[in-house]
Amino acid sequence: MLNGWKLQFKQFATIEPDAAYSTPVLVWEISERDERNLDVYEGYPTLYYKQKVPIKVFRMDSGEPMLVHAMVYIMNDGHILKAPSRYYYNVLAAGYKAFHFPMYILERALAESLEK
Repeated sequence: MLNGWKLQFKQFATIEPDAAYSTPVLVWEISERDERNLDVYEGYPTLYYKQKVPIKVFRMDSGEPMLVHAMVYIMNDGHILKAPSRYYYNVLAAGYKAFHFPMYILERALAESLEK
């Protein structure tokens, strides 16, 4: 869990600092080439910027937690809450289910975007 960060939809998913919330994440080790490819896919630097955040992770091959500074994409300022497309939401929902993430977090983010 990424503690102190709230999931939001501004048409696309993003996170925003908020001490009252936590957001589930997967942490992947990627190469520089992978990062360059992700930058293009995520719309960096036009739509998102990158930030390093500290997170306690549990390795797949060990039960011992470790602290890492993971890179995340955060939507640039100026975007308002806006509901995602049904397809986009369903892709995220499938990921949440596959990794047994709490669905209420995704559902809450959707509900908040629909209210705006």
